[in-house]
Amino acid sequence: MNKKAVSAREPRFIDVERTVYPDQRGRAAFPWDELPERPRLEPASLHVVRTEPGFVRGNHHHPAAGEWLYVFHGQAELHWADDQGRRRSRLLSGHQTLVYLPAGLPHALVATGPESMWLLAVRDEPPGPSAEHTLPQTVIPGPD
Repeated sequence: MNKKAVSAREPRFIDVERTVYPDQRGRAAFPWDELPERPRLEPASLHVVRTEPGFVRGNHHHPAAGEWLYVFHGQAELHWADDQGRRRSRLLSGHQTLVYLPAGLPHALVATGPESMWLLAVRDEPPGPSAEHTLPQTVIPGPD
């Protein structure tokens, strides 16, 4: 297993296929097996999003919450701003990569394939009152 440490301000990309355990019923994946530490997930928000080709979703950050993203249909390009404010990106295609975005990391997705992109998103906001859960921050311009 590749348990490489990453900056707290960088996304973590987990190859779901590396954690698949097949049996006669089908396949199950355990992507957290690839992380150096076991996250404690208390989801405050779980949503499924459909984005049409060419459209941008996101352009925001979550000040107090990490966010898990899983593109399970179609493809998207994830954009984020690194510690120096430079835009970085990575293609997410199909159902192979689970992404963790730490709290405060500006991010956006653009649906880049010929069909709709479907995304599962889970935020792990701490319990209790909070200011804004999602604050706008442009990472990539485009039709939102």
